[in-house]
Amino acid sequence: MRAPYLLSLRYPLPDLCSELGVDATTIHVWMRNGLPYERDARKHIHVHGRAVSNWIESVRCKSSPKKPMPAGQAFCLRCRQSREMSAPTQIYQSGKLRLLQSNCPVCGTKINRSVVE
Repeated sequence: MRAPYLLSLRYPLPDLCSELGVDATTIHVWMRNGLPYERDARKHIHVHGRAVSNWIESVRCKSSPKKPMPAGQAFCLRCRQSREMSAPTQIYQSGKLRLLQSNCPVCGTKINRSVVE
């Protein structure tokens, strides 16, 4: 998304959609979530470019950074949780990359974890 490159102009909704490469419904959802906008006398929506850039950057900064998974665990796609790997087998990939494979202790699905040596 090219939000930091918006100019300090008032963009009508269709122009803003084409500049950002998103659908109009996305902009409407953003407006319900706090995107600053203005309506003129004809009830047309205009959005200030710098305000959009600042709002998008503030929303992006709210997401928390990813925490590394503890050693000996892998993510089970069926359970949607991190599970302990019991007796993992090593499969060597290219270079220093290796794959650890085990079964989920809860559902029995094969779980994988990539590790760099």
